[in-house]
Amino acid sequence: MRSVNKLMALMGGMALAMAQSSQAEDITIANPYQGATFGSYTDSRGLNVDQAVTPNCVASQEWDLEALLINGSMLYVVGGFNYANGQVGNGHLFTSGDIFIDINNYAKVTFVQNPAPTVNGNFELKNDGWEYAVNFDFSTPANYKYNVYALDNNSILNSVYYRQNDEEGNPFELLSVEESVKQGQLEYKIFNTDDLLEAWMEGQLNLAHKDFYGDKHYVLGVSLADLGIENMNVQFTMACGNDVVRGLMTGGAQTVPDGGVTIMFLGMGLSMLGLVAKRLHRNA
Repeated sequence: MRSVNKLMALMGGMALAMAQSSQAEDITIANPYQGATFGSYTDSRGLNVDQAVTPNCVASQEWDLEALLINGSMLYVVGGFNYANGQVGNGHLFTSGDIFIDINNYAKVTFVQNPAPTVNGNFELKNDGWEYAVNFDFSTPANYKYNVYALDNNSILNSVYYRQNDEEGNPFELLSVEESVKQGQLEYKIFNTDDLLEAWMEGQLNLAHKDFYGDKHYVLGVSLADLGIENMNVQFTMACGNDVVRGLMTGGAQTVPDGGVTIMFLGMGLSMLGLVAKRLHRNA
């Protein structure tokens, strides 16, 4: 019986090791346009992204976009911006934008209007190189969803509202009707202290400790499973372009098991554990 218990402990450890094999990565890159810092602290990663926004914009936590994280096939956006409800500024409600993904390191946009507009407002853009847009549906509380749309050079995108943010902020969202290649349940988290965010990043994502500041943080999570993405540039902003967060991933989102594969491995390990234990019990 003692040997059975030892075997069960060994098999259980193997199952847990497989389940915990996912290793997250902070893919945030330094933003050369970041210029307006705020608060008493600076970005602990040396990226000038946390506690910083686009130059000449409102410098506060409510507008701060802080990180892009990859965990298996999951992509997370971390920030002080309230993605679901948006944020009011200068009498306008500025909503969350779409996540844009470029897999060829080429993406750019140009205005449909020629010459380009000089007044503030959201204007149509021609897509040139963005392959995917991830759009969010916040219409049903506690049941947020997302759609991943495949883009081509005929896709029409939307610009940020303020012309001063065009170069660093565009595009803001997808306008044209495109093919949805993936849908899913949006993972949405709210952390009311820096410590809670950091504990989640360390405990759930297995990331090395980094300090984040601003007290309140929101997290969006979408799965990129089954898209076959190996390398990508990622960009996200809000309607006004007050802040932008960018990320670079090389090596593939599918190289590490996602949550579904983790559960599968855990189930296989535990099933094998049960069969072996039963056979040893018969022979005891």
